[in-house]
Amino acid sequence: MSTDKNECIYVGEIASQVVYRSDPSRKPMSTFSIVTKFEWHADGETKSRATYHRLVAFGELAVRCRGLEKGNRVYVDAAHNVRKLPATETHDERYIDEFVIRDIQLLADIKAPPPPQPAPAPPKAPRPSRPTSPQQAPGAYVGEDLLEFNPDDYPFVGSHQ
Repeated sequence: MSTDKNECIYVGEIASQVVYRSDPSRKPMSTFSIVTKFEWHADGETKSRATYHRLVAFGELAVRCRGLEKGNRVYVDAAHNVRKLPATETHDERYIDEFVIRDIQLLADIKAPPPPQPAPAPPKAPRPSRPTSPQQAPGAYVGEDLLEFNPDDYPFVGSHQ
């Protein structure tokens, strides 16, 4: 049993218009490219790099790809393939890397959420002074303001998104 695996998973934007045609055996075929972006912080500034990937779909997947448009975000499960192009008058024999699509899903328009903006805090009323009674132990306080819990006062409570 082999443990080798040829699997590439991408989430990116379609970078070129989808070209739909038939291959020499009359099977439907679609080709297009997607762009994946990577950002990092170095030397106090944000840097980014974009990588383009050539994708090919055959058969029913090629027909499904016809509806895709440039700028759509997609999830792609593909296999890496190297194809040899024959020599012509203008160039020597060459090789191209492409990814043969096994599954593709159009994603909703997912964009990075904007950084959270702190909401202006409403002015708070002064806290009532602590009651002092001889029955309470030193440091113990049971007041009504503990029962008035407002989750909006704590940005980390209930913000599981």
